[in-house]
Amino acid sequence: MSGPLVRGSKSSSSTLSPAAAWKARFVRLIVLGVPYGVAFHLLNLVAVSYEAASQGGVSLWYAPAGLSVAMLLRFGIGYAPIYFLVSMFDNHFVWHLHLAPLPFVGIALVPVCVYSLCAWILRGPLRIDSQLSEIRGTAAFVIAVALASAVVSLGNVGVLFATGKITHIGPRHSAWDFWIGDLVAILSIAPFLLTVVFPRGPGLQRLLQERRVWDRASKALG
Repeated sequence: MSGPLVRGSKSSSSTLSPAAAWKARFVRLIVLGVPYGVAFHLLNLVAVSYEAASQGGVSLWYAPAGLSVAMLLRFGIGYAPIYFLVSMFDNHFVWHLHLAPLPFVGIALVPVCVYSLCAWILRGPLRIDSQLSEIRGTAAFVIAVALASAVVSLGNVGVLFATGKITHIGPRHSAWDFWIGDLVAILSIAPFLLTVVFPRGPGLQRLLQERRVWDRASKALG
């Protein structure tokens, strides 16, 4: 799979040598991946405060889901590994989720896989405009994230219930809270990021499309 690219932009790596192209992709991954990881962590700290309102022990407004869906949809599923790593980090240090290795990895992997597949379908087969400028694309986005967040809620709550982390109110109520928390966050955050922040950020698109940036970065790394 090729490195993450902005859809609709022309990759400068096509005119570089293979080694320089991979270095350019790596730099691009860092330029976007590090701010994304930091923002994900900060939003998780905010999301913890919404846990108290839920009897199921999950956040009723899980903002990192909205950020991650927007990131995957706008810049590609090449950022899924960063999503996975920061999810595991925050599950341990922010949510203090202490599980056996397999369930611990699984509960981070479920949303990464499901939301990455959702973004791939929207970007690929459905080919929606990531800025949601068309009614068809907007409707497809809403339906897709509603279904994806439902699958994520069932998967993660299933893991938590199987490991004994959800016992006092049962999995049905917890799954409902989980689904609402992800869906509300995605529908409130992702459209704003996709339509306002990412297209009109301070030089972000110019940075991603400017060939000289990646040429210089490749030379610096080489």
